[in-house]
Amino acid sequence: MALIGSIALLIMSSLLLWASRPGGGWSGSSSARFAAGLILLVHALFSLIDTGLPWSIRLLPQQLSLYAALPLLACTLLAAQLNYHWSRLIWGRVLLALCVVFELMRRAGELPLLLWVTLGVALLSALLAIPRNSRLAVPAAASWGLLMLWYQQTGFAQQDLNLWLAASIVPIVFLRTK
Repeated sequence: MALIGSIALLIMSSLLLWASRPGGGWSGSSSARFAAGLILLVHALFSLIDTGLPWSIRLLPQQLSLYAALPLLACTLLAAQLNYHWSRLIWGRVLLALCVVFELMRRAGELPLLLWVTLGVALLSALLAIPRNSRLAVPAAASWGLLMLWYQQTGFAQQDLNLWLAASIVPIVFLRTK
């Protein structure tokens, strides 16, 4: 199961990178999604390749994926639904702020709460998109709801983590905007 999840994460993060690749008029939100895709891709590669590195070093991309990349993607969705179009500089600062929030929550022992807030922001962004884009927003909202249920039921057994992360990219691809 862990191998399937790692392969699925590799494929989905590659799709996210492709959809957000640099181009003419590269928007700030596309660059934020690209940065998040890179973090997810690095985690997928670390999961697939036995690098011989200590567990503490291999844990960093996993935690960055869950508590920095995923919140960054949720923030890009919410900003798009609220009609905010920030520059790449602002999104870089948002990523740094998310890393600080991650460290504070880690020290407080509240990382599950950070993940619940991220999922809530993502679900809210999908619900806000329904009036404008119901064809894609409804399946995205349903996906976020199912991901919340999955997380609530399993609490992330280690073998499910990469598959869950891969599944979390699907609604992001549904709702992505330029």
